[in-house]
Amino acid sequence: MLDEVGRTVQPLDIVTVPLERPVPFSYQPENWLIAERPWRHLRTVEVADVRDLFELAEYSEPALFGNPCDALNLLEVPEYGIEDSLALLRVEYPTFELRERSGNGPQTRASFEYAGVEYDLSVTFEHELGTDEAGGPSTSNWWFTISLGDEILSGNCRRP
Repeated sequence: MLDEVGRTVQPLDIVTVPLERPVPFSYQPENWLIAERPWRHLRTVEVADVRDLFELAEYSEPALFGNPCDALNLLEVPEYGIEDSLALLRVEYPTFELRERSGNGPQTRASFEYAGVEYDLSVTFEHELGTDEAGGPSTSNWWFTISLGDEILSGNCRRP
C-alpha cells in the first residue's frame, strides 16, 4: 500500500522501493529483498510518456527465457542459462479468456504469439475483460511484463 496516496501500486506508477540486498535464485537472478520501509509514490505517467523507454527495454531474444516453450521445468533452468526472469513484450492483438480451474476458481489467460511460438499464460494483474477482449483477439496491442515465476517453473515444457 502506498500510504501517501492510499492505494496499491498501479500500472504506470513511478515509485521508489527501498531494497536490502540481492537474493538471487537460479531462475530469478535479479531478485532483491525489499526492505520493510514504506514505498514512495513519485508520480503516475501516461503510456505516451514512456513509449520510447518501453521500446528500448523491449525483449528481443529469439525465444522467451531461452527456450521455445510456454512452461519450463525447474530442472531445465541450468540448461537454458537464465539471465533474466522478466521480459517486456509488445504483443499484437492478444486473446484474453476467463477459464475455470479445477477447485481454484476462474483464471484470466492471455494467448499470443512470440517468435513463432504460441503462448497461453496466466494474467496476474487485475483486469476486467472488455466486450472486445473476452474470448477473441483484443482490438489493440499490449505491453506485457512476463515473469518467470514458480507457476511457470512447476509445469513441463509444452513445445508447439
